[in-house]
Amino acid sequence: MKNSQTDSLEQNRIFEYDEIPEGWVLKSFMDVFDIEGGTQPPKSTFVYEPQPNHVRLLQIRDFGERPHPTFIRDNKKIKKCIESDILIGRYGASVGRICTGMKGAYNVALAKVIIPNEIDRKFVFFLLQSDLFQKPILVIERSAQNGFNKGDLERIYLPIPPFAEQQRIVTCIEALLANVNIARDRLKKVPVIMKKFRQAVLAAACSGRLTEEWREENPEIKSAKIWIEKTGKKSINLQPNLLIPEYLPNLPISWDFCNVGVISQFIGSGITPKGGKEVYISEGIPFIRSQNVYPDGIRLDDIVFVSEKMHKEMKRTHVFPNDVLLNITGASIGRCTCVPEKFFEANVNQHVCIIRVVSEFLPQYLSIFLNSPLGQKQIFDSQGGVTRQGLNYNQLRAIILPLPPFAEQNEIVRRVNALFVRVDSIERDVAAAAKRTEALTQAVLGKAFHGELMINDSKENSSQ
Repeated sequence: MKNSQTDSLEQNRIFEYDEIPEGWVLKSFMDVFDIEGGTQPPKSTFVYEPQPNHVRLLQIRDFGERPHPTFIRDNKKIKKCIESDILIGRYGASVGRICTGMKGAYNVALAKVIIPNEIDRKFVFFLLQSDLFQKPILVIERSAQNGFNKGDLERIYLPIPPFAEQQRIVTCIEALLANVNIARDRLKKVPVIMKKFRQAVLAAACSGRLTEEWREENPEIKSAKIWIEKTGKKSINLQPNLLIPEYLPNLPISWDFCNVGVISQFIGSGITPKGGKEVYISEGIPFIRSQNVYPDGIRLDDIVFVSEKMHKEMKRTHVFPNDVLLNITGASIGRCTCVPEKFFEANVNQHVCIIRVVSEFLPQYLSIFLNSPLGQKQIFDSQGGVTRQGLNYNQLRAIILPLPPFAEQNEIVRRVNALFVRVDSIERDVAAAAKRTEALTQAVLGKAFHGELMINDSKENSSQ
């Protein structure tokens, strides 16, 4: 049985909730609750270790995966909360975020919900996470600096059931969301597993394990040593002899070790265009920066362009199909990709190195190696960790890689690509499943606050 209260409600309310279950009431947020804004002490008073007579200053980030504990001196002026209090994010991307479970002083980006005793706190926690509150709070037309105020909350109407019904709803939601959370936690682990699997594939590819059966089926394939001897290529390691690090694998008999310099005909990086960022244009020749280079390819969503004239002036920075691009400075050092064959002309900046290999070697295999644990270790060992900011050309040329015969390089590239296509498909499925779990959470909350979960529960209880 439903009843309607729409005729008695103000016409300017934000969210339409036409019908409510019998015994429930539909009230403005401010008719039931109140809010108390936080305080913002000067940053000069912050300390980052617990101190006597200090309290934790709670900020939005403290309720996430990367908290940054901050403490301020305790006094009567600051606004405080306890673990059971419910806070609402007030500004920017965090507007409407519901936080709870921490004790301390909360800052101005948060507002504490003042809840009367006749309302169950857990009920409020779930209610404010539902679309009944989230949708109207997110459409409030107000700048990120100002956030929402009490007048905005007056226009949001929420369904309030009797206290006993609130408790039954909470019990039902917790039981259902427990299963949703289990699924969500399992899905979060999949990307980590897939990342480890990718690294395992790359390691197997560069040690010969990935193509072990293939070699048995193709015994006629000539050794890589023959190519090195035929071309007269010699190691150009900075040391007199090619010293193989202990962590590099024992190779199949048809493989050999060589330096990156042995299989390269050109190694060079780009430059900063004259005029800096001012020369970037909306259309023209792509200008590839370190943020565009990833193991899975060149990402164009953040690409910038330079003019044809500028492109011609930077001849040594021209990128061609099958070039290997490697980030050699900054936080993304070591990220590497191979330019696809259908890629048009482009330039790179000083943070990206171009490696152009000889025709007897597959650039895709070099990219696989440089992205592998074996290649990454040498890259980071060469650039000296945090003490140095980049990789120079001599260090790059000296990197030692396992060299398979050309035919086996082809097979390695084919197998790695095939496996990664499957991994990409799994990751897409997992991302879609994660979205479904979020939608399922809202579906549970939606049914709960329309009285549907409790109606079903009542029917089940009455039939027993």
